[in-house]
Formats: sequence, C-alpha cells, structure tokens
Amino acid sequence: MNFTLLLSTTLFCLAVSTAVAQSPAGAAGGVIEVERIVDLKRIDDSKEYAAAVDLGNLPVGKQIVIQLTLRNPYDEDIHFSGTEKRCACSQFRSEKKLIPKRDELKCTLKIKTPTAQKSLAVATPVVLVQNEIPVVRMEFTYQLDGLLAFGELMSVVRFENGEQSKNLKIPILASPPIDVRKVQVNQSENLGDLKFEIVAGDSGGMLQTTVTDAILDKGEVRGELTVVYPDTGQDDRYYLIIKDARTSEISPQVVHFRRQGKGLSASATVRIVGDRNTGKPDAANSESEPVSCWHLGEKLSMKLEKLANGLYRVELLVDEQGIARLIGKQVDGATDPKVLTEGLTWKINNGELKTEMTTSFIVDQAENTPNG
Repeated sequence: MNFTLLLSTTLFCLAVSTAVAQSPAGAAGGVIEVERIVDLKRIDDSKEYAAAVDLGNLPVGKQIVIQLTLRNPYDEDIHFSGTEKRCACSQFRSEKKLIPKRDELKCTLKIKTPTAQKSLAVATPVVLVQNEIPVVRMEFTYQLDGLLAFGELMSVVRFENGEQSKNLKIPILASPPIDVRKVQVNQSENLGDLKFEIVAGDSGGMLQTTVTDAILDKGEVRGELTVVYPDTGQDDRYYLIIKDARTSEISPQVVHFRRQGKGLSASATVRIVGDRNTGKPDAANSESEPVSCWHLGEKLSMKLEKLANGLYRVELLVDEQGIARLIGKQVDGATDPKVLTEGLTWKINNGELKTEMTTSFIVDQAENTPNG
C-alpha cells in the first residue's frame, strides 16, 4: 500500500541503569514506595556527575515516592543549592545540600506516573544545580504498566489513485494488566462507514480497517476514534483524516473576504490532482466547471483562472445584496471587523471524479486597500 502518513509524535530518551536497585516496597493509599542506591559517576574531567536509574515497571496514574541514597565515591564534596526547574511532575527533597566525599546523602524524589502517554517507556530527568550551574544529572526511567493509548495523537492518510489494497493500521499501546482483546472502539459519526477491529500484537496491538472507494469518493473524511477498557474505564482518543489523493486541495483553509466597493471579494487557489479539464470552463454550464463554491445552499459568483493543468485561481465575488446572506445579522452593529462565520462548500467536478470539500472563512468589513 502506498500512502502518506503525517504523524504528531512524542519522543523520550531511555537511559541504561547503573544504579544498585533495592526491592520496591508495597503500595499504600495509592502511593508506591521504591528504594534505590545511586552511585554517581564523574563526567570526564569536569565538575559534573551523572547517573541513570532504572525504576523497573510502574503502574499508570500513581504517586511514586523514591527513597534515594546518593553515593559519592570521589575525594571531593559535591555541593548543590537546588534543582533545575524542568517538570511539575517531579519533586526532589533533601534536608542537606551536600554529598560528602566518600560518603552518601539520603533524599527523596516524588513523581506522578502519567495516564496519557504515547510510549510505554518514560524518562524523568532531575538536575541538581549549584548557583544555577548543573552539578549532578540524573535520569529516572521506567516502563508503564496498565497503559492504554494510541501510539500517536493523529494522522493524515492519503491513498494513491488505483490502489487495490487500502488497509489502514493504527498502533495501540497496551501493557499488562490491560488485555487489548477486551478493548472497545468507539468512532465519531463521520467515520461511521469504517469498520474497525483490534488485532493483538507486540506492545499492544493494531486497530485495522479497510478504506473503501465509497469513503474516498467523499474526498475527505475526518473524525475521532476512542478506545476504552471496560474493566477500568481507561480511554484514549485519536484524530483521523483520510483523503483521496486524487482530489483537490484548497488554499488557504480560511478564506478571507474583504470589502471591494459595495461588495466583498476573496481569493483562493484550488489544486485538482489528476485534472482532465484542459479547456476553458463554460460559465453557463455549471456541470462543466471544474470547481464551484457554495454557501448555505447558494452558489457564489466567481471568476476562474486556470494557472496550469489542475491548478486554478478563484476569485469569489459577493454583491451588496449578498453580504447579508453571507454574514447575516452580524453586519449590523458588529464591533470587530473580522467575523468568522459558517463554512464554504467547494464542489469539485473532474470528469468522473466529483467531490465536495469545506473551508472556513473570515469577513473583513473594513475597506480593502491595494496593500490589504
């Protein structure tokens, strides 16, 4: 399958533990206590020290209290005045601000494990500073138990013209005791034509569906998916956009109407992939126009200029009588000249391919200028 997938991701750095680990204590009142002995290591010949601490597996959404013993194996004291402010998810506490030479310091680190996470692996950095200069860098890493989440926040999928197989797979992260086979899938009405199923796999599973030609004929489908684990009520959401790569793209996504004389005008560019219209559009016959624009069921007047094969410049024109229909009662007494109103519907007619797309628009009631 040949498609383009644009993803929004969150990355985490996972360090190798050099700590000497003690057995974790039991949880009480939703708080889990863990003990770790941490041997600090000097970074080359500098005045900085570092350690990577592996906390093992921790459940989601829990308060973790880590009783730390920081050991200084060197012949010089390590002084610090505080911690570098990085994340509100962790709190470092120490009664003393000194790790004596050839000695140790008892201290406490509190962290809250996330419930909304796009990776099973988590890293929490803690940096001790002396007068804002880093002296000790520690990274606490762990794996999440009981996580249910999509691997990404959203995706935009484009299927190429002529594809025989249009299978879509969306990764789901799930860790014990979550059983991915019991996960329920809910979808918004816009995705109602898609039939999803979950297939178990490594680190969770895959949410799979087949995109039909009937769905692609709509040009673009947007909607939200939700996975829910019924035993705990845990859920996560994912935004999906499916586009037919053969259809058009409209720029800008928010069309800007400006005053022109007593009316309004706006410009946009429409690109039709696979355009087969090589002649000048016949304004008298709407069926021969490669693109038209509508608002609330009424077709807007427009000038259409073909810039290249499949590329058009559109100038939308609204006369004085049409302004009221375009922005309604907001014309009278509006304090802000720019009013975001209901969407425009673009009808694309490319031979056998007929689709519709929508964009938002803004009306600027101020007089247009040559530089506007």
